[in-house]
Amino acid sequence: HKQDQPIMPKEFYQGLGLPPPPPPAPSGQAVANELAANAAANAQFRKAIKNRPKTPRKTRGGASGGAGAGAGEGEARSVPMYSPWGEDETRVIIDYLQSKGMHNGCWASISKELGTDPTEGKPVRTGVQVKDRWRNLCLAADRTDTKKMRHPVAEDILVSVRSIRTLANGKTPRQVGKLDDGTPKESKGKGKASASTAAPPAAPPAPPPS
Repeated sequence: HKQDQPIMPKEFYQGLGLPPPPPPAPSGQAVANELAANAAANAQFRKAIKNRPKTPRKTRGGASGGAGAGAGEGEARSVPMYSPWGEDETRVIIDYLQSKGMHNGCWASISKELGTDPTEGKPVRTGVQVKDRWRNLCLAADRTDTKKMRHPVAEDILVSVRSIRTLANGKTPRQVGKLDDGTPKESKGKGKASASTAAPPAAPPAPPPS
């Protein structure tokens, strides 16, 4: 290996009319020191970000979400927490549909069957939640690996779901409440008298006597 040539002052090269050579590359120790300094600076930056004060979140009502903030003031609206469906609640849906079948407004009726919360006076399950539960039961009934579900459903409940869907011909309550031509059953025949109940046409006037 050739030894590095000594670098002369700039004036020496200028007197010869030559450009000065580039500065020597940093040694391995200098590079290691620079990397260590960068790593220490990055660690301090991450620590500062982690320990910075957090801005309190705001609820829908506009009050801060910190501990005790807005308590008793009534400014923040309470967001209902999700609670998994119990087997007893699910069987209320099955029993209702087995006894009364699919019909328009059945989800609201099942919501009333499930009762109300005594503390808030609101339905324990809304009609939308009942409909969503039935949809999830239908999806579970179509699965083949029911044991791998996050919230397994009893096999007899799934059998009942399949039976109810078969009796309803796979229709939704809104579809069940309509006739084959799409007319609601309640409005069929309204507005016009049927042929059996319509008044007979008036007899033509008698010809004048001759």
